[in-house]
Amino acid sequence: MAGPMYFQWQNDILLKDIYPMRLVKLRDFLVFFKEADLWAEYKNKNISTLSADVKEYENGMDYARTASFKQYSSFKNYFMIKDARSFYIKYKPIEEEAMALIQKNHDYFIASWPKDIRGERSFIQSRIESFKTQLGFLRDRIRYLQRQLEGMAAEHPNRAKVQTEYKLKNESALPMLLEEMEKLRQFDEIYNKVEAPKLEWYKLSKADPKYTITEAEFLVNYAPKVPVTVKDIVRLKVEQYAKTLEGKG
Repeated sequence: MAGPMYFQWQNDILLKDIYPMRLVKLRDFLVFFKEADLWAEYKNKNISTLSADVKEYENGMDYARTASFKQYSSFKNYFMIKDARSFYIKYKPIEEEAMALIQKNHDYFIASWPKDIRGERSFIQSRIESFKTQLGFLRDRIRYLQRQLEGMAAEHPNRAKVQTEYKLKNESALPMLLEEMEKLRQFDEIYNKVEAPKLEWYKLSKADPKYTITEAEFLVNYAPKVPVTVKDIVRLKVEQYAKTLEGKG
């Protein structure tokens, strides 16, 4: 039996409907004060006395770079898949217009992924903007159908047809496009982490025709030649703390 409720957000339905950002903002609040506490602890320390922290930072960054490259590769490989239908079979039925837009997105990646690294980030962002437009059109259609249903008598001969389209657009097409959009946004986010080393590799490979290190090898083993600072250590500890909050209620 569930315990007593003292706040509205303890109701699962209200939590999802009225307070969907509550847990996100609670985590932001905890991370903000954790960062303040860590900075208060470390701000007067000299980096020369923090050899253990520096070692932890370097190990953590090695792991983060490897993880970032794996994520980058995973997302890029996904968008280069010719037929994306198998990723959306969980939507029953699949809304074919939405599926066509998703497939078109993959076709664009396959046909137009820039040959020059300097154009990759803008290409990803252009795909995001295109999907925003398509989502806007879909939401307009859903709102139009909803207004039709609200003004339509129960016995209206077209009501069943409008109801069927509304359900398909709202419960299949919309979540399908939102899922593809989220993948684009995550790809853009992870690209931000690998962009600098990718550009560095690009410059090295263009400057030396005999440069044999592949982009993948360079990204996995990338180690920027900059000294570790107290600020770097605090930032890593904040990120580690934030990860401990993921999934918690």
